[in-house]
Amino acid sequence: MASGRPTHFLSLRLDSAAFPNHPALAHHLVPQNSHHITVLLLTLTPGNLASALNCLEACAQSVIPKHFPAPTTLDLNIKGIGTFGNGKVVWAKVIEDVDKKLTRFAEDVQALFADYGLLQGRYDFRPHATLMKIGGSRSASASGNSRGQGRGGMGGRGNQIAYSSSAVDKIDAQVYLPFSQFDFGVHTVGKLELSAMGKMAEDGYYTCKKA
Repeated sequence: MASGRPTHFLSLRLDSAAFPNHPALAHHLVPQNSHHITVLLLTLTPGNLASALNCLEACAQSVIPKHFPAPTTLDLNIKGIGTFGNGKVVWAKVIEDVDKKLTRFAEDVQALFADYGLLQGRYDFRPHATLMKIGGSRSASASGNSRGQGRGGMGGRGNQIAYSSSAVDKIDAQVYLPFSQFDFGVHTVGKLELSAMGKMAEDGYYTCKKA
């Protein structure tokens, strides 16, 4: 079992078209096409990467069918926002149903990776999708959304916000509080991916090792 900072993560990819992509927010937006729900953080080495890939395959054979019976997908409602680190990170909330299907799925994934000896400790799963963070994206597109703006459009003209790049310790609350109840729509997920942190692929998402 490796120790240290996480090197990889398991995620459920989301449709980035439903998330904000506006010039006034570009200083902090995470890269377009990179939106996801993190299911588990992992610290892997070349020596145990193969074991992680085998565990992911086991998830596809057992955990995913258990929680996402045919068709093997789950619809998630994402609405509202929250923050971590006193405003250093802004994220969109996943509204779970009463059965908490997503949380139970994540717990079973975590248990399987623990059985494979790939976890240092328990991962505190809090279903969310990161929208903005300090130094979020230097390459975020300034173009508007192609979809996902039918309910007010966080990137719409009526919601333009003046932003000062001098605020470096946290994201100014005036940027995100107007959207505290913004509806990001329903997202269908079902494919669990293992990706390397900080390494982006040509499609704008993190480099995927296996899905």
